[in-house]
Amino acid sequence: GLPGIRVGYALSIKKNIEKIESCRLSIELPFYSIKIASQYLDNKKKTLAIKKQILNARTFAHQQFKKRHILSFGEHGNSVTFKVRNNIEAKKIGNFLFKKKILINYRYKKPFDNFLNITTTNKKNLKIFFSKFDLIKNIN
Repeated sequence: GLPGIRVGYALSIKKNIEKIESCRLSIELPFYSIKIASQYLDNKKKTLAIKKQILNARTFAHQQFKKRHILSFGEHGNSVTFKVRNNIEAKKIGNFLFKKKILINYRYKKPFDNFLNITTTNKKNLKIFFSKFDLIKNIN
């Protein structure tokens, strides 16, 4: 998981791959995404370091939410989902963070409209997130 470059792959039987191939967009991956993905695939040590950084950040995020008595979910990816009281609070938090140039996913439809999702890039970014998050939570 290299957040932001949107590179992935699929493994399946030939019949399924043919169906996927028939829906392929006319524009393939951007050159920059291919270049970055290739560099990480060629450098296993660097890739493992990034993976460890993301896993540590995810653990840190869960600890921080727990400290704030907020339920959080997500044990297998590079993101953490957390639950707030209601959709009004979710929108206030999401809009406030957006104004602070912190992008999170928060516009989910019922019954998930009181959930928000953050990407766990590294602890440094999460510390910035939590400092701004605490500002808006103290306002509510």
